[in-house]
Amino acid sequence: MTAQSGSTMAVQISVVTRGACEVLGYETVDPWQAVVHGLCQVTNQEHPQLGCRLIDLPPATDPREPDGALWAELRAADAPPVVAWRGRHRWQLDYHTLSLPPVPARRTAGAPGIRKAGTYVVIGDFTRGLGGIWARALARDPARRLVLIAASVPPAPVPPELIDQCRAGGATLVALEADIDAAGSLRAALDAAAEGGPIDGVFCSTPTTNEHAAAPLSLLQPAHWHYNRRTKIRFLQQLAPAIESHAPAFCCVQASLSSVLGGIGLAPYAAANHWVDAFVAAQAASSAVAWYAVNWDTATGDAADMPSGSHGRGASLAEFALTPDDIWTLTERILALTAPGVVAVSKADLRVRRDQWVHGTPQPRVDSTTRGDGYGRPDLTTAYLAPRNDIERTIADIWQDLLRVDRVGVHDSFFDLGGHSLLAIQAIGRLRQAFPVHLELRELLDGTPTVAGIATLVAAQLPDAGQMDAMAALLAEVQSLSNDDIERQLTE
Repeated sequence: MTAQSGSTMAVQISVVTRGACEVLGYETVDPWQAVVHGLCQVTNQEHPQLGCRLIDLPPATDPREPDGALWAELRAADAPPVVAWRGRHRWQLDYHTLSLPPVPARRTAGAPGIRKAGTYVVIGDFTRGLGGIWARALARDPARRLVLIAASVPPAPVPPELIDQCRAGGATLVALEADIDAAGSLRAALDAAAEGGPIDGVFCSTPTTNEHAAAPLSLLQPAHWHYNRRTKIRFLQQLAPAIESHAPAFCCVQASLSSVLGGIGLAPYAAANHWVDAFVAAQAASSAVAWYAVNWDTATGDAADMPSGSHGRGASLAEFALTPDDIWTLTERILALTAPGVVAVSKADLRVRRDQWVHGTPQPRVDSTTRGDGYGRPDLTTAYLAPRNDIERTIADIWQDLLRVDRVGVHDSFFDLGGHSLLAIQAIGRLRQAFPVHLELRELLDGTPTVAGIATLVAAQLPDAGQMDAMAALLAEVQSLSNDDIERQLTE
């Protein structure tokens, strides 16, 4: 780790892993080593003054150690975000563009494809994942038998409206449930799915980002990681042996482009998706089943998987959003035209997006405003209305300080005032310090980005006057106790 002196300290962090990256195609990939990659990506995005790069050495099982390579990498200036050493060769992460024309009548060698008939299983989360999109598309062919297995956290059945939509498509439909946390439950559900005939393919639907899966680094709680570990890692750990025993032609796992681009507030989610990519890569290299992990970009109606731009999340995500038809068309082509492994989906040039978002070295600090004076309230279509109570005044003061604006009206949008995702993270931290309530980043980014809206959320969680009086009385009683009284209370 190196640091530069100055008013804003720039710090270079180098993280060393072993076997986190699939480079040669036959080495042992360690999914748990890959997890740290997601943290590296997001660290620089949330804190641009911190450069964070990954140096991947050969797996522990590989005796060929690159002499002096690590020392040279640690001393290198302006290094790329990810470098891997295998033997004497230095590899740098990049992505190759795939041409995926319409699916031909004859399948590509080594690619399983989706048949017109057969039994297909969609298993996982139908509320937050892509399972519903896959299910509706598969159900369009009446010659298919479709099995939907709901397995989510918290447990929830297959949505009735999805069942009705699939039945309307004409395919034979079976709806089942499984418990991710119960040993053997996923295997039993897959066994039940196979009772009507051999399974031809499996689609694994995992949840996209939500309040349980992601939070800024400064606000992370163990629960965020535990949720991702249950819904993605434990899910696949239990499901994989069962899939292997049924030997379908393929297993297509929903992954996320966050493992390629990171994303502000997505550290635990990106980390879990790196695990998924590494796990699937290992399965694809060793299994008779064709395993795929598809790193999907954000989907229509889901503005959660991608880092945002400087003027709010929605504006930067709309141009990249995939429609249900896009997702199904790409799914068909990936399974019919590509070799098993990990595939990333992006509507725009992925290299350009990576250059914009993923950095291994410290970046210039993002200015909090683009206005020349730095203090005047911009000319907004929203009329100025001064804060009307203490809660609104406190929130407005925090925004004024962060956004360098002299006046903030209660109906002014955080983003119209010059806010962006980095400042939103700081705003949520300051709000949590000012009020004894729990606010999520999504409530500022996607929900109610006005002083009045946030004040309503805060007021709903604040204790009422009676509760405050009771808390004050209890505190006064505790403060009046002597040390002997406290000791006696503790031992009773």
